[in-house]
Amino acid sequence: MTARGQLQHHFWGTYAATIALRFESEADAGRAHSTVFPTWTRSVRCPEAITWHGSDPELETTIQTLVRLGADRDKIESLAHSIDYGDPFTIRFTLL
Repeated sequence: MTARGQLQHHFWGTYAATIALRFESEADAGRAHSTVFPTWTRSVRCPEAITWHGSDPELETTIQTLVRLGADRDKIESLAHSIDYGDPFTIRFTLL
């Protein structure tokens, strides 16, 4: 299973972040949501995507999970191209 993701920074006084993962199909998003990412939210606008929203320390735990699934931490946390978004990253994993 493969998903492309991106982190969005929210500087609204108190820092928060949103991470979106877009899978290859709505079915893949559903399987990932029910097994690997049960606390995430299914996207209404994009049925093949799931989202996470929160702040520290939950953000660090979420990033660690994504890194274990193959995401590049430097890309997730990058501000090289925008102060509002990290660079796009990819995760790949197999559900048994």
